[in-house]
Amino acid sequence: GNLKVVKFDKTPKMSTYLLALVVGNLEFIEGKTPKGVQYRVYTMPGNTDQGKFALDVGMKVLDFFSEYFNNPYPLPKMDMVAIPDFSAGAMENWGLVTYRETALLIDEVNSPLTSKQRVAYVVAHELAHQWFGNLVTMQWWTDLWLNEGFATWVGNFAIDNFFKEWDIWTQFVNQYTNRALVLDSLESSHPIEVPVKKSSEVNEIFDEISYCKGAACIMMITSYLGMEKFQKGLQDYLEKHKYGNAKTADLWAALTAASGKDVSEFMGMWTKEIGYPVVTLKREGGKAVFEQSRFLSNGNKLESGSWWVPMTITSADGSKIDIDVKEKSMTSELPGPMGSGWIKGNAAQTAFYRIRYSDELLAELGSGIESMKLPAVDRLGVQSDCFALAKAGFLPTDKALGIAAKYPKEQDFTVWSDLAASMSDVMGTWAKEPVYEQLQGFMRKLMKDIYEVVGWEAKSGEHSLFPMLRPLVIGALGRNGDAAVAAEAKKRFEGGWKTVPADLRFAVFSIVVANGGNAEFDAVHKIYEEAEMQEEKIRVLRGLGYCKDPELIDRFLGMSIDGSVRPQDVFYIFGTLAGNRFAMDKNWQFLKSNWTKILEMFAGGQFLLSRIIKSTAGAFASEEMAKDVEAFFKENQPPGADRAVAQALETIRSSANWVNRDREAVKGWLEANA
Repeated sequence: GNLKVVKFDKTPKMSTYLLALVVGNLEFIEGKTPKGVQYRVYTMPGNTDQGKFALDVGMKVLDFFSEYFNNPYPLPKMDMVAIPDFSAGAMENWGLVTYRETALLIDEVNSPLTSKQRVAYVVAHELAHQWFGNLVTMQWWTDLWLNEGFATWVGNFAIDNFFKEWDIWTQFVNQYTNRALVLDSLESSHPIEVPVKKSSEVNEIFDEISYCKGAACIMMITSYLGMEKFQKGLQDYLEKHKYGNAKTADLWAALTAASGKDVSEFMGMWTKEIGYPVVTLKREGGKAVFEQSRFLSNGNKLESGSWWVPMTITSADGSKIDIDVKEKSMTSELPGPMGSGWIKGNAAQTAFYRIRYSDELLAELGSGIESMKLPAVDRLGVQSDCFALAKAGFLPTDKALGIAAKYPKEQDFTVWSDLAASMSDVMGTWAKEPVYEQLQGFMRKLMKDIYEVVGWEAKSGEHSLFPMLRPLVIGALGRNGDAAVAAEAKKRFEGGWKTVPADLRFAVFSIVVANGGNAEFDAVHKIYEEAEMQEEKIRVLRGLGYCKDPELIDRFLGMSIDGSVRPQDVFYIFGTLAGNRFAMDKNWQFLKSNWTKILEMFAGGQFLLSRIIKSTAGAFASEEMAKDVEAFFKENQPPGADRAVAQALETIRSSANWVNRDREAVKGWLEANA
């Protein structure tokens, strides 16, 4: 009668976790790549227009990888499906990749540039897995990073190939390298090659180490070997191990054979050991003096081996020198021109470590930042290292703030994004301190000039990343007490939220909520109920998290368990409130009071549960709160999230030490400079 038989071609030899079936009422758009692969994007009915951008990117990237890896995509078709309820960002099932709607769908009117970049990158990341993960599969979870770290790096590599105007490699340092440097500065981090003994440990390693540190280490290898030899090694590795399993040593062997350099020796400490070094750099009598030790954000000193540190130094006159720092301490001759003026280590931030400059060199770099002679990615690196060192007690925080004050002429989106994150870290840690409003004043002063440059309206011929810089600046000012910006945001919101350009909506929503009361919260919340696009709903959720009134905070928290927000999106509620000084205490109390319900939502433990624990519990900066968090999780063991609890506790205690150590120095600096 009305039964239908569906027959499938035989699958290639493959790992079972990559098999998928999708059943549902879906519509699709399709195309064919120049190499002849039938390509489809499936969506819920009525949404196929929003699949066009991903289809276009996907068809280009799939053929690009076939050529780059010198190994054609082995299946006749590629399907990508947008699924409304989906906990991960995406899953690389062979030839049938599944996505969250926000990771695949783009509306040309209602999606900002940030969303386009995310979709392009996630598509490229999943397609990279068709080779790294699917064609060649890791032997055991210990080598998860071979899948995820590699797909993260090569996904960015592909997108850079097609979207040069996005300046992907500067953004890479901000989004991947620096996120990994933060997590890997904890004693409770884990090595890239992490022993996995039971299934509950698997979810916990889908984190910034496997993805971001893994990708940063690949970037370090490409810089060390050169792109041609690196590509040749990859091609040989894939050819030798296709339709089979491999481990990290197999990749090192292929890269060693292609380059003639011992990659296993070079990378040993980076992947097998936990953490990374801080390298002290001084200049004495025409020589560079180096010392290295393991960097920990809590300032503890632990014994470690020596890393093979690839140190590229650039200088004010444009000269460059490569030095391999393999010992705990060593000295190296500098070429004549590097004897004076600024010198910058870890040029272009291609390697995975922090640098602690002598006071003299840091002062020189400050002038290189002010004059904008230092390249953007290096300007980003200097302040990032300074604030990390300040947190760990290697540099007084007033000195780091002094470096931050050198950036008023800055116009690069990614540098501002990273500097804003550094300042958010200070402000989050100082959230309960009396000088908080002076920190806000410093933020307003710092961003005054760039606000004049970007304004509210896009201008023809402006930098291609200004659509991302504009909301960053407007949002930071409007949420930190700039009355004129807040008034403008309110005016534009009241003119109808759909008339606000997509790039500015999150900034406007968050400013209106942060500076408003019940009426404003209700008006923004109404958009959550009306919006059809999942992406719009997420923007609203993140904006609502800036409310200050205790009753509104309770209402917003209630949305996490009353069924109005999908479980996959609940972490946006906890995550935004964790960064809100008016809400962080209520956020934590709510998590404790509703622990059973939240556990049921993430039955069996999930990386989303780990994320909620880390953000909610890790937001504090006192020993008293550390003890409260410790006591709660002793009584209520979270399944598969032990590492997240340990990391949250370590973060709280590092933050507490930071405030206690530098409270007076920061107060004095702000009185003189804010």
